[in-house]
Amino acid sequence: MTYQGIESVSCKYGAPMGRAGNLCDSETSERFHVRKLRLDSGGYDQGGAYWGHGASLYHATSESGSHEMFFRLESKQRRKVAQWLAEQGRVAYGTTLDRLTARYMVKIQFPNARFFGRIKVESRP
Repeated sequence: MTYQGIESVSCKYGAPMGRAGNLCDSETSERFHVRKLRLDSGGYDQGGAYWGHGASLYHATSESGSHEMFFRLESKQRRKVAQWLAEQGRVAYGTTLDRLTARYMVKIQFPNARFFGRIKVESRP
């Protein structure tokens, strides 16, 4: 495994396109780690899987490692979370908004999921 918690791939005929997630039990209430994956200049992750370039790529994995998913954050999803925050009188920008949007994406697949770490969101003046 690499430091990001993703396994290295070793293929005789080149790198696989992306990775498969494990979405078997959507009713889990486990805690999840959500991390932004770093891609090299060729669009490969640390384990050697090819993703190409585009929106930010995230990896979510449960505490036990039995559930995981890979996804990209699109601007449409970020706008939806920003609008939801505004309706509550709160505001988030940049990295904070990305982290909240990533958690939102996990909650779509795993509605009972909980997360490690807290994200501070400021109230609107």
